[in-house]
Amino acid sequence: MKKNNIIKALILGLFIFLFQFPAHSQDCSKKNYCDEDLGEYDYRSQSQFGVAYPGDTILVKTAVYGKDKFKYNIAVCAHPHLENVEWRVVVPKRRVKKEFVRYEVDTIKTQKIRADHINEKDPDEIEYLIEQDEYYEYDADGNEVYSKIEVEILDTIYKTTKYTEEVTVFDNTKGQNFKHEFKRPTRIYIYMIVPGGDPEYSDDGECYGIFIGRIPQHPKSKRTFNR
Repeated sequence: MKKNNIIKALILGLFIFLFQFPAHSQDCSKKNYCDEDLGEYDYRSQSQFGVAYPGDTILVKTAVYGKDKFKYNIAVCAHPHLENVEWRVVVPKRRVKKEFVRYEVDTIKTQKIRADHINEKDPDEIEYLIEQDEYYEYDADGNEVYSKIEVEILDTIYKTTKYTEEVTVFDNTKGQNFKHEFKRPTRIYIYMIVPGGDPEYSDDGECYGIFIGRIPQHPKSKRTFNR
């Protein structure tokens, strides 16, 4: 009797588990909710499919070739229950920010100035030179020729910060598809943002597809054989 009850409990538990996760049992890669034709691009290698819920943010990081090899078409499509989905394509750029911190005395050197130029110096500095007899030089007749002053050579201290800036190159307010030829091999991020939706579907996950298609710029010509 106990054995039968255990078996029934296990069957019931398995049934409840499968009932609660219907979306995960779906093969989302076979579903296409895009309104526009995706064209004859190859989407097999980089596209991503899955199940999303209201309030989710999905991020896909991938790399693309330069325009000398491929041109690309990117689209993000989701089940209608995932309403008002937003998406964008960004390119991470490495930046360096240089900020002034302070001045520091690097070296101190003694500098000679002509006596007739001393009046161009700061009055406080002139008084200092007069008080310090050892700063003077004299010629054979006892005439002052040069004055010596100490000059501080300052070193400027900067703080350098490296950071990554995400530059948006496309978002879905500009269209449903992003057709682009990248100038060079580039790393891109694709963000898919699902806002909080209808409470009726808030606990239900639905399929989405982030389609990344490419097509060769210079398709290989087919060989023909003459008989």
